[in-house]
Amino acid sequence: MKHHQVLKMQGNLITLIAYCIEQKIDNFNLLYALRRNLNKVNSAVKDIQSGFNTDLLALEQKAYDLGVAEKLSFEESIGLLSTEDQEHHTKLLTEYNEAMNEENDLVLYLINPDKIEGVNIEYDKLILLEPLFPID
Repeated sequence: MKHHQVLKMQGNLITLIAYCIEQKIDNFNLLYALRRNLNKVNSAVKDIQSGFNTDLLALEQKAYDLGVAEKLSFEESIGLLSTEDQEHHTKLLTEYNEAMNEENDLVLYLINPDKIEGVNIEYDKLILLEPLFPID
């Protein structure tokens, strides 16, 4: 799993847990797996984020602040930065994108599909669960 997939998985797990609460799904195996995986993913995300270059966030905040008064898009706001800042932003963004494509050693806790067989889950949420099932 790549770093960007870990970040996406974090959002998916939060969505699934909220869905289970909203739908009053109380299947122990499902909830246990979601919570256990969220803990693992949160830890991996923390490690990933510790490697972020804070200069990228600072430059993007600077661009946002410049463009917000004029209601510019983010891309237009980046254009308001100095040439030096734009070049630095491009370099940092390239490094960030390369880092997001690096492999992460996260191992997810898998769900036995038989243990959640009777649980009604909407299709769009079921798709989010797919990485948590063992591969045949």
